[in-house]
Amino acid sequence: MRMKSGITLALLASIFTIPGAAATKANPADYPLTATVMCSFARTGGVRVGVLLGGASVEMTTYSPAIPVALGDYKLKLIRDKKQKSYEVDREYEMLMPDGTTRLYSVTGVGAGICSAAATS
Repeated sequence: MRMKSGITLALLASIFTIPGAAATKANPADYPLTATVMCSFARTGGVRVGVLLGGASVEMTTYSPAIPVALGDYKLKLIRDKKQKSYEVDREYEMLMPDGTTRLYSVTGVGAGICSAAATS
C-alpha cells in the first residue's frame, strides 16, 4: 500500500510541475551565455524581456510563469536554433534563474528599440 501511495504521489507531482521549470537545480556551468535583461513586461499569456545578448538587442518571450524578471545578468544556454533560411532567427534559450530553476524563452524580436517597442505593445 505504501509503495502505491508513493508512486501515485510521484505521478501527481510530475503532472503539476510548471513547464519550463527544472525539477532540480541546474548546473551554472551548463549555461555558457550571459544576457543582460534591460526590460521585462508581463503581457497576456506571457512575459517579454528585452536583453542584450552577444552585443545584439533581442526580445524573448516566455509563457510560464507570467511574472516579469528583475533587471540584471542571467546565464543562458541555446536549446534550439531552427532557422530555415540564413536571414531568419528561430531560437529558444533556457534562462537560469538565481534560485537554480530555469525558464524557456523564445526569440520574438531583434534590433534596437526592443524595450520601447515592448512597452507599447
